[in-house]
Amino acid sequence: MFKVLTSSAGASGYPEFTLATLPSASSALWSGRHILCTDLGPTGGTVLRSNGTRWRPNNGRLLLASVNAAAAVTGSTSRTALATVALPYQIMAYTGVVIESEFLWSSTNNANSKGIKVELGTTTFHSSSGVSTASCLLLQRIRLRGSASQVAVGASLPAGVGSTVNAIVTGTEDLSSAKNLVFSAQLANSGDTATLEGYTISLVLP
Repeated sequence: MFKVLTSSAGASGYPEFTLATLPSASSALWSGRHILCTDLGPTGGTVLRSNGTRWRPNNGRLLLASVNAAAAVTGSTSRTALATVALPYQIMAYTGVVIESEFLWSSTNNANSKGIKVELGTTTFHSSSGVSTASCLLLQRIRLRGSASQVAVGASLPAGVGSTVNAIVTGTEDLSSAKNLVFSAQLANSGDTATLEGYTISLVLP
């Protein structure tokens, strides 16, 4: 019921664009109309609607990535990126956006550190040790207060949900330009293993 059929529409029935070629959402030509962004979200792309100011998905939520293939680090004590996800800065640099991450880890269960991090740009929003833990499900929510202002719960809260004596993390990453969300691990003992078993990243775009 939302399709806009025009002579320039693609096979989907919507005018089709990539993130790099998105037209201005504030243009009178596009205000109130729907398009398909072919390289955004799951296979097949994501339908976006202009509210006269910005492009957003119809229900305000966007599944950005969902991966269940395992990625592991072992045999090294260097910090190793196990997943890197590019954020769609073209549609998300404004107050009210939330970046939601859920990630499943497994690791060698001993007293050695298996340092897990979630970084946005150069800011660490989650950091935990993975000591005496065989598996864990972690959650992370980064809230945008503007195009270059972010807040999240204290980075050392192990599960990412609950209370901590540590202050909130504040970031000043400019999300109006290209930035990556990176999941990484660093072993204290190269004989151990840390595995990112899977992750899901969603955006709330009010």
